[in-house]
Parts: sequence; C-alpha cells; structure tokens
Amino acid sequence: MLAGLGLVRAALGPDGVRRAFRLVLTDNGPEFADEDGIAALLGELPGETRLFYCDPRRADQKGGCEKNHVEIRKLPPKGRGISFDRLTRADAAIVMSRVDSEPRGRLAWRSPAEMLAAALGEDARALMGAFGIEMLAPGELDLTPGCVERARAERGEAPLAG
Repeated sequence: MLAGLGLVRAALGPDGVRRAFRLVLTDNGPEFADEDGIAALLGELPGETRLFYCDPRRADQKGGCEKNHVEIRKLPPKGRGISFDRLTRADAAIVMSRVDSEPRGRLAWRSPAEMLAAALGEDARALMGAFGIEMLAPGELDLTPGCVERARAERGEAPLAG
C-alpha cells in the first residue's frame, strides 16, 4: 500500500497528492495499518486528518469502492488459478484500463476514467500514465475473464493460470 501511494506521490508531487486526495476513506485492513506512513505520503500537515476508516463490516460506507472490487474481480476471477499476487504491473494496468473505461449508469454513462479526468485534469493524466492506465473507447473494451491472459499472450508472456 505504501509503495503504491509512493508511486502516486512520485507522479503527482506533494501538491498534486494533496489536490487528488482531499480525504481518504478506507477499511481497517492491514495494508492501511501504518497511518503515520500514509499521512506522510498524503502530505498531511500537523493536526490535520484526511484519513478516515470505515466501521468494521460496513462495506456500505464506501460503496463506490466495493462496486469497483466487484468489477475488477470479474477479469481475474476466483477459482481460475489467477491470484492478484501473480499479476504484474502490466496485467494490473490492463485490468484497470478496462474497468475504469467502462461507462456506468451511476455516472451518467461516463466512465470512471472520464470522471477522474474531469475532476483532476492534468493530475489525472499524470496519475493514469504513471500506472499505465489508458482510457479505452467502448469498442476497445474486453471485459471478459480471458482479457489478462490474451494481453499476456500478445506480450509473449507465460499464462498466469495453470
């Protein structure tokens, strides 16, 4: 978690992190246990708190994130031998490019990537670029479970499953 947030900070700089992460709402998972480390990477000032934890067993307190988890899990589905631990950065970029490019009814049929770009402008482009995430046109979307394996094959890499 801290490594990923460090990449965000490297892409956006301290001011960009403060602009992009006005507050952080998360669960109590172990990846968020180092509150001081997270606060430092967010650039919190003394006495400032922008990191908030949901109540245990209350996924409804961050429903938008939970919806993304459902969508992400469709691409490397459980029970197919594909563990998130085995995804490379390129694999993760494939998954996120697809999930974040899919138009959603709750966003007035805009995609999460479009909403991020509208909200953060150049910061959004820098952030997506740092993680290799692309905005795909609807005709380019492959939201099937095999999309990661097909992308790996195109790159000449071994399959994850098996």
